[in-house]
Amino acid sequence: MNRKGFELSINFIVALILAIVVFGFGLYFVQKVFNEANEIKAQLDKDSERNINALLDRGDKVAFPVTSKDIKSGQAAIFGLGVLNVNDDTTTFSVEIVCSIYITKGGASVDDSVSDKNCAGKWTTSVQPFTLAKNDRKSVPIAIQAPNGKPSGTYAFTVKVKDVVTGNIYGGAPKQIYVNLN
Repeated sequence: MNRKGFELSINFIVALILAIVVFGFGLYFVQKVFNEANEIKAQLDKDSERNINALLDRGDKVAFPVTSKDIKSGQAAIFGLGVLNVNDDTTTFSVEIVCSIYITKGGASVDDSVSDKNCAGKWTTSVQPFTLAKNDRKSVPIAIQAPNGKPSGTYAFTVKVKDVVTGNIYGGAPKQIYVNLN
């Protein structure tokens, strides 16, 4: 029996098993880092929460403490939206976000609600409808990410918080948020 050949194959099997284990841990680590990064990105910071609560305490039904953010192409901006249910009963709300106006670096305004030329593409994450009991409040993160290749300028987004049952806009007129794409 040739022992050298037998030792070589056992060494190879041990090395192969170790390589597979290290590769598995590497994949697990990368997945964990990306999942945590996405969770952090979608959460509101403490300052935004405090500002939203201050606006809702003041009596606003729908609150945006920050309405403008600067980002680069491919990056995301997180806006905090606060909703206070002052209706007489439990209400389900939906949030509709539409890119409506593109303002060029030169200051020319382009109504994209008709052509959708510059606003085309997936800019926002969808916000799931949510239910609030009377006098309850909720803070909702709205992530807006500029698709690659969009021209620099300011993009205005119309945000409508709607009562799902009636379809009426809640909290008065729709709100505007702005993304300055550099």
